[in-house]
Amino acid sequence: HIYALSTGLSASGIDLGSSSFESLQLPKVMLLVGSGVSSTDAGQAWHLLDQRFDMEVSLVEASRLGRTDLGRYNVIVLVSGSYPADSANVASLRQWVENGGTLVTMENACEWAVGNRLATGKFRRTDASRRDTVTSRRAYADEWKYSGARRMPGAIFELSIDRTHPVFYGFDGDKLSIFRGTTIFMEPSANPYATPAVYTQQPLLSGYLHPDFEKPIKNSAAVVVSGLRSGRTILVTDDPNFRAFWYGTSKMFLNALFFGQIIRSSSARSGE
Repeated sequence: HIYALSTGLSASGIDLGSSSFESLQLPKVMLLVGSGVSSTDAGQAWHLLDQRFDMEVSLVEASRLGRTDLGRYNVIVLVSGSYPADSANVASLRQWVENGGTLVTMENACEWAVGNRLATGKFRRTDASRRDTVTSRRAYADEWKYSGARRMPGAIFELSIDRTHPVFYGFDGDKLSIFRGTTIFMEPSANPYATPAVYTQQPLLSGYLHPDFEKPIKNSAAVVVSGLRSGRTILVTDDPNFRAFWYGTSKMFLNALFFGQIIRSSSARSGE
């Protein structure tokens, strides 16, 4: 809808036409799918964009990334999955980001992006995946209980967010609840402006957290923005679209798609 205005002067705040306004491009989104990619995570992101927001989204097989015209898109989304690391795929994606694209990665796709130099980041390692070394006997039927306790089956945690950052435009409070299902923990960026969301000092709100994870999750990064020349990679350690009902973090995901393009390069440089 287009509305006519009688004046460009504002009753409060900046006036219309001010250089403080940012011009936005319509997000043209590619979502990688296929072998190795979490079908549930991809489906949740696709449902949000296709069904709730009536956006056109291109679903592209991850194996065909190097043979796809990336110039048709300005946003590429990588949900949790195992992505091909061949040089052609990585090189084409890196060039696309350097030319101004916004790459949004979630869960272990963040590790893939950092490992392939599409982003800068550091991860906190834990010993929670170590084998159970108890010497006493245990019942065979109980093995799943002990191994399952070292996973993150789903709990709710508290984030501290920066509402002045484009990824969190429009949020009302400085705290946000998020659903977590991974054991990936990131260090905050060396750039003080590149970590718009961190877990709080006592983040567990609901559910179970294994003692091995209590220390690494405290004050760890939930969202890190990494610059790559004219583009940026937005690393999200969780799935913000969990089961299509976690609306607060879905808004964060949408902000990354719509406003990631205007994140200042200076605020995303690693400084490392």
